Amino acid sequence: QHRHSHDDIPPCSFNTAHTSPVVTYPLNTSSRSLLKSEEQPNYNSALASLAQSMQRTEQSRRHVMLQISRLTPDQRAALEEARHRQLQAIQTEALIPVQTPTSTR
Repeated sequence: QHRHSHDDIPPCSFNTAHTSPVVTYPLNTSSRSLLKSEEQPNYNSALASLAQSMQRTEQSRRHVMLQISRLTPDQRAALEEARHRQLQAIQTEALIPVQTPTSTR
């Protein structure tokens, strides 16, 4: 059975940079002194939440890249075409001024 690797994925499929595992570092003493003691638990909680979110994002990105690596050439072409149409729609929408009920000309 053929195993897929990142080498099987065309470079255009890599829209994000390769990332390494998330490493968290404790606050050094100079940073720690900038926070009030009552803010420290909130900061640590927010930092832990951010690290977890980054890990989930990385896992999701890896899953998507694995799914893309399993697509046939026709499926990849269809995906690229759909992305292109979506980008065109976004660009067109950005050029059309939004009419609001209160706007007058």
